[in-house]
Amino acid sequence: MARTKKRSKVKISVEVILVLLLILVIAAVACYFLVPEFKKRADDYLQQVFGNKETPSNLAKGEHDLRVHYLDVGQGDCIFIEFPDDTVMLIDSGDRKNATAEYIVEYLEKLEVEIIDYLMLTHSDEDHVGNMVQILEAFEVESAYVPDIDEGVITTNAYRNFITALNAETYTTESGASAECEINKSEMGDLIESENESDVFFMAFLSPSPRGMYEDGEYDELNSKKPSMDSVAKNAVSPITYLEYMGKRLLFTGDVTGEPTERVMERYETGVYRNLFAKKTGGYYSVSFEEGIDVYKAAHHGSMTHGSNAAEFIDFIAPKNAVICVGEGNTYNLPDSDLLEIFSEREIPVYRTDENGTIVVTISPSAGTTIYLTRQDETVTDSAESAAVAEGAAYLVSRRKIMVNCVSETRIA
Repeated sequence: MARTKKRSKVKISVEVILVLLLILVIAAVACYFLVPEFKKRADDYLQQVFGNKETPSNLAKGEHDLRVHYLDVGQGDCIFIEFPDDTVMLIDSGDRKNATAEYIVEYLEKLEVEIIDYLMLTHSDEDHVGNMVQILEAFEVESAYVPDIDEGVITTNAYRNFITALNAETYTTESGASAECEINKSEMGDLIESENESDVFFMAFLSPSPRGMYEDGEYDELNSKKPSMDSVAKNAVSPITYLEYMGKRLLFTGDVTGEPTERVMERYETGVYRNLFAKKTGGYYSVSFEEGIDVYKAAHHGSMTHGSNAAEFIDFIAPKNAVICVGEGNTYNLPDSDLLEIFSEREIPVYRTDENGTIVVTISPSAGTTIYLTRQDETVTDSAESAAVAEGAAYLVSRRKIMVNCVSETRIA
């Protein structure tokens, strides 16, 4: 008897599975291009699976995120900001010691930076201006904010070389033409805001006082001394800048000393800032300390000399977290133990570049406008290198880029 040939059930199952897989692939591709949140999650996953294992995971900025990198440059300041509209800003450049210029340039190159939209020098001290010439050589700069200092007041080579290089700086416009870098004198009332309407942020300059505003204004004081050896006057012109995005607030201070902070408090309480920062779309941005500052960059590397980080000012801004840019084993005994006690008494978490290495703060709308703070891990996977950096590992690892993974992630409420 001839046997009836039966269709394979297994074959039918395989065909069904293939069809379903094809439908899933088509749906996934459609979602990738049509649903921004799906695209972001897919990109993040692919970065984790296929990304460079030697690159810190904190180098993967999400779309619409705002990130602030407090770079570990030893005893000095260097802060890099990635705004959500894809513009970037570099505040200060650390000292020329210990190959910090190479570290900064490498760090920015890993972030695929070619043009720095905003460059800020807070003041003329070498631990802030030290690598500026090297930065200008490595990147084009579109706009710069510098102190309003008369010629001959500051005579250090580092500062003079920077001013010379900045005056010659050009950048390439979108049309391919060459344009001169726009140089602005930092002062109260200056404003940086989003270049688009979907990623609304603003950075407001709360100080220093414009020339002639007071007889003893910050610039008036500094420029009355030629050449200036007055460290208090030099530090006082550091801008106090307020950055807000998605209801989160960050404050930057450079090496500012006491009197400008007192003026900021007075101006805020008397409403000076209320109608000062005009939006290009109409109306004014609102500077608010009522709910506290989410991340406060402690002034002057955690010093309390000349009124830096005065308890009154800290209580006024009510920071929820503090970052201190300071060098390991520095000869100034910073951060000051009195400041650490102030933070401790108020239960303010403190993050330090000498202990945590480079610190990255992220404001992410996709996470419900939560702030994330990450640090570069202290573990070095190469045993030969481990012995060399056993002491002070966070400082050396973040500077030398040795197998650093961002494994410590803190959600800041």
